[in-house]
Amino acid sequence: REIAHRLRTSNPGPLRVIKRRLENLTRGNSRFFRERGSALPEILKHLHQKKVVLIDIPHMSERSELFVLSIITRVILEKHRETSEQFGVFDQHADRSQVLITIEEAQRVLGTGGSSTQVFRECAMEGRKFGVGLCVVTQQPKNIDPKVLAQINTFIVMGLGDKGDRDIIAGSAKQDLSRMDTEIQTLDRGEAIISSLNIPFPVSTRIHLFEDYLPLIDTQKKSISDGLKTGF
Repeated sequence: REIAHRLRTSNPGPLRVIKRRLENLTRGNSRFFRERGSALPEILKHLHQKKVVLIDIPHMSERSELFVLSIITRVILEKHRETSEQFGVFDQHADRSQVLITIEEAQRVLGTGGSSTQVFRECAMEGRKFGVGLCVVTQQPKNIDPKVLAQINTFIVMGLGDKGDRDIIAGSAKQDLSRMDTEIQTLDRGEAIISSLNIPFPVSTRIHLFEDYLPLIDTQKKSISDGLKTGF
């Protein structure tokens, strides 16, 4: 009753603005929104069944992408936080599952900073305690919120021609990449430098094209003992 009374006696202007913005979001992204119900329970169900869930939103505006991804990330994070509080953060149990949230072209939604990227900062800072990880994919790291980059533990750095992008990565990585500036600038296709807390120094590597690597697995199968001796 109190809420209804406040709505009747309040200035309708702000409510009209909110209503208009919600209508614009739903009308402009009608292929994503359902007429009834929510897809979030279905998304969570598939994720906890260890399935890959691809959410394809190529024609959305940046504001709409931020809106949708924020909701999905918040729901996943809160669900895992709730489960961890029931069983204990570090306890292993049957209901505990791990989810990796991967955002392609992340500069579109993580470049604004401020309160709009708060949920992604929380995910990067606290998510690992609850089994939720954040993977940020971008060709323009200088346009990513620095507070998000600062919480990333593992960097897979491919060729970056822009000096500003290389400086941001060098300043955010867990190891000193400043001496590898020229190498990062000239990395070829399929080459990368990996920097992580789990290794004491950055590692230069070459990543096989997945389609080319699959036949090698079938023709060069090794036992685990042989692989440990000679490499897989």
